[in-house]
Amino acid sequence: MKLITVAALLFTTSAIADNQCKPDDICLSFKTSKGELFIACKNIESAEIDSHIQENDSLRIRLKNDTGLSNFSVKNIGQIADININGVKYTQAVITSRMDTSIRVTVTSSPNFQLVDDLIRCIN
Repeated sequence: MKLITVAALLFTTSAIADNQCKPDDICLSFKTSKGELFIACKNIESAEIDSHIQENDSLRIRLKNDTGLSNFSVKNIGQIADININGVKYTQAVITSRMDTSIRVTVTSSPNFQLVDDLIRCIN
């Protein structure tokens, strides 16, 4: 019985270790038909879910300066972008000119909260 408990503990510990990200890992990326932008975890200041009674909930991400998002948004304005969190597609959004050091993505009807939680844990 002790062997099973130890094996379960080791498996859980390794799963938790695999889920941890490093500062240079790519936590967020945007891909359009015109190009792709990768943002390292160390360049994300915060990520959180905003809840509003009169609006849909949204994932708000604040970036540090010089991530390249401003230039990317100018070059890709109006394009539909795949937004990936930790390499997994989270949603799609239209690129606007206001994307600079923060973005807000509406939480869909079937969001992947595990991806959002992983992103928040990587940042904090």
